[in-house]
Amino acid sequence: MTQTREILALLGACLPLFSAIIWMAMITLSVHDSRTRLERRIKRTVLWLYIFMVINWLSLILYTNTPPLSPWINVAALLAYTLSPVQFYRYVCELSETAELRPFSMWHYALPVAIASVLGIWSLFVPWDVQVGLVESRGVVSPGYTIYSRLFLSKPVLRMIWVFVYTIFSLARLWRYYREIGRRGNKYPRPVRWITGLVGFVVVIMLITVSTMALSREEVITSALLLALGFLRTGEDFIIGYNVIRRNFLLYIPSVKERMDRMETAPRRGTRTAGSPTPPDAAAPVRIALPGVKLTKKRFEEYITQRRLWLDPNVKLTDLVEPLGKSRTTLSNFINKTYGMNFNQYINSLRLTELGRLMALPSNAGKSAADLFYKAGFASKRNYTRAKEARK
Repeated sequence: MTQTREILALLGACLPLFSAIIWMAMITLSVHDSRTRLERRIKRTVLWLYIFMVINWLSLILYTNTPPLSPWINVAALLAYTLSPVQFYRYVCELSETAELRPFSMWHYALPVAIASVLGIWSLFVPWDVQVGLVESRGVVSPGYTIYSRLFLSKPVLRMIWVFVYTIFSLARLWRYYREIGRRGNKYPRPVRWITGLVGFVVVIMLITVSTMALSREEVITSALLLALGFLRTGEDFIIGYNVIRRNFLLYIPSVKERMDRMETAPRRGTRTAGSPTPPDAAAPVRIALPGVKLTKKRFEEYITQRRLWLDPNVKLTDLVEPLGKSRTTLSNFINKTYGMNFNQYINSLRLTELGRLMALPSNAGKSAADLFYKAGFASKRNYTRAKEARK
């Protein structure tokens, strides 16, 4: 029975560790693809959040399985235990950044860094066997080093305090953000689904973390709570990482008026090529599909045509999420079902049609497709060649 619990405990720590490593690598690769400074800042914030989570779970694995190695990263673990809730709060602050709400203050890092620094400097004067003994004894205070022992073993308590405080801070920040959005005219702002799900994960994780304070260290390590916490952390990692990479940074569903205003004032994508006729209704407001309203082929094509999205070589499916009021999954399923192809294939088919139209213009007589593909929205000749081959 004890061996089974130890295996479950190891699984509960390894699962979120691998999850954090994978998302850390993916976010690292996506940082260079940032379109704005804010997006780059958010990605770097999330990257450090994953780094702290990797240290958290790695320290737990070392603590339970290889005690002699645990003191080597004890200071880093203490820092990561307290900074990961702070980093999550920073992520929430950057997502909800407005002119009225205060930006994240770097002073939030001061106390965790100070505590970790004291522990690190103090550890230089404490014998190594004493530090290893503190790990192996699972929380028994070492004689002659009472105060140091309590600081050395304070990570779970500090973790609980910081998780509780900064979860409250994060929820309060979101509440103030939605209240501010309501004052701007969207009287009843509805949070997007992924934010609702993330808040649910965060609250449950906070409750489990606080509940572990009623148990001993050994009971926590061998209980089902650790496994549950591991699964919840893995889910939280997925929600954050997926939405950061997909650039889902909008925290509420815009009102009808907001979306109509954005559609009427936003600049059109792409540039108008020579000889391209202006759509007869180009100046008219673009109709959009509202949340809860079925997206039709007519509405979808009207939006694509009036915006001439195929002329933008960087257009992505996620660019349609906000104006059309549908999730990425809903749009993807709609396109596959309606046109029998994915979004990129659909846009490339429009680009090939545009290329054919350009080649038929008298002003382009004598020019080949290789001379005009970029005017049709293809980012490179390679993209054009692939689209052409896929159409055959």
